[in-house]
Amino acid sequence: MVITTNPLAKKENILGALIDLQGEQQGLQKQGEELERQMAQLKIRQKQRSRSGSELDRLKKNVQIAEAVYSSTLTQLEINQTDTSNLYPPISLLTQPNLPKTSTSPKKTYIFIGFCPGFILFDHGLTFFLGARSP
Repeated sequence: MVITTNPLAKKENILGALIDLQGEQQGLQKQGEELERQMAQLKIRQKQRSRSGSELDRLKKNVQIAEAVYSSTLTQLEINQTDTSNLYPPISLLTQPNLPKTSTSPKKTYIFIGFCPGFILFDHGLTFFLGARSP
């Protein structure tokens, strides 16, 4: 077996392999750049979520504080609320109330006696006033 080496064929093979490797290198570089870009985006999202998480923790803490203040204020109001019936001494009735069968005042006859002269005076005053206004 005789191996003939054709320098031109070897050169073509080497150039073809070089071109293939350069294309593969460019593809890998593009993949690396894309991965770098994705990593940068993920870092930004991680920072945003970290900020959101700390904001959420802060808001939860504020809610807990507000709930504690509310419950303590409500408890204090319940304690301070006084029962007015405890302030006065107990009252007991010795006898039942005794109301008269007929009313003692106002008496209808006095009302009628006062109404009649008042109405007459009002009527005369109104007549005099309207008569004075008429030409």
